[in-house]
Amino acid sequence: MPTVSREACSRGRSPRAKPGTGLWRFAWSHDAENVRRPRPINYFDVQSDPLQQASERAVVALFLKRHLAPSPASAVVRLDPIGHAHWAYASPITEQVFTRRYSTSSAEGGDGNVPPSGTPAPVSVDRERGTLTVASPQTCGVVGPAGSDLTAGVLRAELREAFAALWVSSLTGKPLAESERALLVFATDVQNSGMRYRAADRLVLEAWGDVPHLARRGSARVSLALSEPQNVEFHRLDLAGRRVAKVPARVEQGRLTFQVAIAPDSPTFYYELVRR
Repeated sequence: MPTVSREACSRGRSPRAKPGTGLWRFAWSHDAENVRRPRPINYFDVQSDPLQQASERAVVALFLKRHLAPSPASAVVRLDPIGHAHWAYASPITEQVFTRRYSTSSAEGGDGNVPPSGTPAPVSVDRERGTLTVASPQTCGVVGPAGSDLTAGVLRAELREAFAALWVSSLTGKPLAESERALLVFATDVQNSGMRYRAADRLVLEAWGDVPHLARRGSARVSLALSEPQNVEFHRLDLAGRRVAKVPARVEQGRLTFQVAIAPDSPTFYYELVRR
């Protein structure tokens, strides 16, 4: 990734970044005071948004820890430097965004009608159903509306009550099926108390509201294809990562099966799997 020296920052100049690529999340916090006490969700600050903080775990696992390998297929798309602000391709590009590496050029490439990559994609999107799945050896996850029954690698999840995201990541670098520890995240939606929108589509925000944050009630039935599942324990964690309760789990047809929920008695997104 590009690097920035402390010396360059102290001089108030923008240093020249070293060649490379980076993925930047904007922004942690605009005010130091925000990190000292709970603050309502705002436009950007991750620190104030428990749901964004939960999703950071997936970003770290997939990209920083390289659980999701770069696609071997690539393509160049021509982008008009004058009209780029209005560019949109109703073409295979929108369907192949997870199957190849794309770059843009003002001189090379076509209009987005690139042929299929022919590479099996670990990320799959079903636009009609509104679902997404990620299946890699170390991280498997699903996203979808209530009623979805989705499979991704060793993970199968039946999402209930609310649109939700659920994923599980190995914490040891080993494949999920063999890992001694793994983190499971189940997230629905989070809003500020008193947050108000103009209509049910929530396109126009009229009032930010305040803390405490409110998490939408939801649940899921989960099963994992693990080696020796009878030796795996499942714990509910608080938002600081501390164990607060052991969750009942059983082995069904060789898979570890359990329930997760966001409810008044368990307002958390995080769970830990530990092999005895």
